[in-house]
Amino acid sequence: MMQKRWVLVFVFALNLPYWAQPDDRVDFKKPICCSVRFVDEKHGWIAGYKGVFHTTDGGETWRRQAATVGSLMGPEPTSLDARNGQILWASSNRALVRCDKGVLVCDAGSSSCAIIQLPAAIDVQMNAISFANERDGWAVGALGSVFATRDGGVSWDTMSRPTANSLRAVFVLSSSEVWAAGENGTVIHTRDGGRMWELEETSNDDLWHVGFIDSKEGWLCGTPVKILRTTDGGTRWTGQSTPLSVGATILSMSFADRGEGWAVGSKFVERAGPYAYEPVILHTVDGGLRWELQPLETKPFALRDRLLDVQALPNGRAWAVGEDGTVLRTVDHGRRWTQVKLPS
Repeated sequence: MMQKRWVLVFVFALNLPYWAQPDDRVDFKKPICCSVRFVDEKHGWIAGYKGVFHTTDGGETWRRQAATVGSLMGPEPTSLDARNGQILWASSNRALVRCDKGVLVCDAGSSSCAIIQLPAAIDVQMNAISFANERDGWAVGALGSVFATRDGGVSWDTMSRPTANSLRAVFVLSSSEVWAAGENGTVIHTRDGGRMWELEETSNDDLWHVGFIDSKEGWLCGTPVKILRTTDGGTRWTGQSTPLSVGATILSMSFADRGEGWAVGSKFVERAGPYAYEPVILHTVDGGLRWELQPLETKPFALRDRLLDVQALPNGRAWAVGEDGTVLRTVDHGRRWTQVKLPS
């Protein structure tokens, strides 16, 4: 069975408030791909400001869904809402995707998408959302805010705030066990559905991702060049060294098993100006005891083309997505990454 922080399979059923009409507009200058998720070897999803796409043949072909995630508010990627385009849950034929109107419910091959509207007062605070099953979901956000839904996202309860630090990532291990991480190295964890939280401050650095492959083993990553690993369910976190230097950020990571995994993000290119950076991919085969930087020779990447998400699959295969509509695929443990073109 494949392991990834967000591979959660369930049957999703809701009374949805309204239906969105098909909309294939691409009215932005940077067609960003924000997230990728495969639920098995054949069925996968990619989502972002480029659109929502689905495959049933392991990524050999992709079909565009009738869905729009959001539109550009200005000429630069920084004007986009970074939360939009995140895949919150997926099965072989359905995906939930964060959009500027709430949550898209995308059925494979459907001519329309349903939208779950999020309460405005809560939506503005939600930095990250994840679901455990068809009804139980969690969201975290500004100033340590935590929300829970028991009806598939139609309504949300405000939970007690275990920290005043903003939370930026959430991982749902089960309907009762949830992890979240954020600024100032903050990590929170509940084993009883949010009634009690354990709070840790692992460092002074901002964390962007938390993920586990089982109840004991997990990883954190963030800025600057921060990777931490636990093998005892979060009792102790150990820092891992990488070949990257200050000025690099790890935005996402994924493990196929306890050994092989990838981490992606960006690093500053000082010679090109104060706001220039390029994509990076790190690879490990020993759980992160040693990370190696993998070369990207598939195309001349434009500066500011960060990689935003990665999915590790069995047998040395993986996918990575990012800005400028970038979709990369490897089938040989990352020795070579090839560019995949999505339908326009």
